[in-house]
Amino acid sequence: MPNAREPPFARVDLRLEKKWHALGGTMTLVFEWLNALLSKESFGTNCSGVSPTQCQPAEIGPVTVPSVGVEESW
Repeated sequence: MPNAREPPFARVDLRLEKKWHALGGTMTLVFEWLNALLSKESFGTNCSGVSPTQCQPAEIGPVTVPSVGVEESW
């Protein structure tokens, strides 16, 4: 069905950081996690079935990216 809407999608990104002030500067430890709910993402509709009413969302994932980093500034 060409005018069908995609299913609802929820995604949560997290960022935690801790800052220390020392020696005239700031050091920050950062933990980030993109798509922490591990949700699948819909990128289109697949209507390859016999009937247009059998269209299914084309999904990928879950795509998630955790990371840990250090930031330093003066």
